[in-house]
Amino acid sequence: MPKLQPVVVRVPTTPSKRRQVEGTKKTQQHEGASLWVGYVTLLKLTMGAGTLGLPYAFSESGFLVGAVLLVCVTCIALYGGFLLAACSEKVLSDGTPATFGAMTSRASPAFGHVVNTIIMFKCTGTAVSYMIVLGENLAAVAEKTLGVSAESSLATRQFWQFAVFAVFVAPVAFLKDLKALKNAAVLGLIAVLYVLFLAVVYSLLPDSETCAAFESVDACRGKPVAVNPDPVGQLRALPIFFFALTCHQNIPTTFNEMAQPSVGRITKGILLPALTSAAAIFMTIGFAGYLTYGHNVLPDFLLSYPDSDPLVAAGRVALALIATCSCPLQLHPARLSATALARAFLSVVFRNRPERLKAWTTDEGGRSGVLRVILTTFLLSALFATSWVVSSLGLVFDVIGAVGATGLTMYLPGFLFLCLFRKSAVTSEEMDAPTPGTAAAARSGKVAKGDVTRRAERQALKEGGPEKSSLSERAIQWHLRGALFLFLLGFTVMSLTLASLVLTGGGGH
Repeated sequence: MPKLQPVVVRVPTTPSKRRQVEGTKKTQQHEGASLWVGYVTLLKLTMGAGTLGLPYAFSESGFLVGAVLLVCVTCIALYGGFLLAACSEKVLSDGTPATFGAMTSRASPAFGHVVNTIIMFKCTGTAVSYMIVLGENLAAVAEKTLGVSAESSLATRQFWQFAVFAVFVAPVAFLKDLKALKNAAVLGLIAVLYVLFLAVVYSLLPDSETCAAFESVDACRGKPVAVNPDPVGQLRALPIFFFALTCHQNIPTTFNEMAQPSVGRITKGILLPALTSAAAIFMTIGFAGYLTYGHNVLPDFLLSYPDSDPLVAAGRVALALIATCSCPLQLHPARLSATALARAFLSVVFRNRPERLKAWTTDEGGRSGVLRVILTTFLLSALFATSWVVSSLGLVFDVIGAVGATGLTMYLPGFLFLCLFRKSAVTSEEMDAPTPGTAAAARSGKVAKGDVTRRAERQALKEGGPEKSSLSERAIQWHLRGALFLFLLGFTVMSLTLASLVLTGGGGH
């Protein structure tokens, strides 16, 4: 008797079913790409000029205290990013794109001016640091590597700043769209990894090679210490760490671009990997640079290395080129914040003349382009004048880190979370409160109709509706306390670091 073969019934797949399966596969692929792109984007933002100041920060605090401070600042930056992600989710849940403007308009409209000022200050200050980096490094290459006379203008920082500013930075900054420069950020990450390689290599070389340009080893190297006994010096290290780890201005944008945005996904899949990767790179560069030159390391530690080494010269040129491309990228968000401030000012000036207000603040009006040119000119003037006068990269780290970086990392996320989620907590408590007659109805075994309605409203608030959050009510209560602590801590750190800057004068050794 022949064996019976199982009959396989093939159910034809409908076109709609195939499209659904293909769409699911594409969505899964897009989700993975979204997390990876978000990770790379935030990591690139942290790999800026602040990387060059990390050995200097370790020299201000000592390598043991510096390591502890770097870990603490990383945790603070991660928690601040988490709070901003929660605020972004709350705004995005009702269909509004998550932006700082949307958050502040719901939290406190008047505070929006403060937020835009902080973002403009931070981004412009970062552009100033890039101008100083490119000027110092190109001047060093011209004099030490190419043999240009020290008396020549080609060996001065100001010449290279003016040349790069006039030829590239200013013309590009006037463009409305800077998408063509986004790939420069990837090259910047490669340049930082090259600097990491240099720092590790030089930390392993003998003193005769690392101090070849000095008369003696004592003149080259300062003795590394674990703890700086000066508490003011330890305070001055904090702004540098905050300056290096600040990427929070792009968290709302990253949240908008995620395939399935949620607080948990962006925290575990983007923020945590990006900030811990940056902290690991910073820890290595900080230790290597500080242990090589000790207390004598410069605020731009790359300038401490021998000028005759072609590997060092290549690193300086690479960083200068990256700084050149990064300046317009920093001015673009600064101009957006300046535009928001200008429109708020014009709304007051032309409050009785709506046609004039529309002409200046909308594309249909015809003068929005003029406003963009005016604001770009203002920012470029501030950038050029500041970078021309200020020669200390350490001073830029101190001021911008103390004011702008702590604002974006600490008290701004804390304030927004307090304002946005305090309202939800109060609403939830009001819905939980028993109505008059509810207790009597419960004793009689009946449920009041109003109580049923209130419970339904509360359930709807939890499960959907506008401005929902993936955080539980208990988690919100805990994070409200954490946000308040972060808000107060931010102002405390800013006040103490600015006070230490005033007491010591700032700017380097």
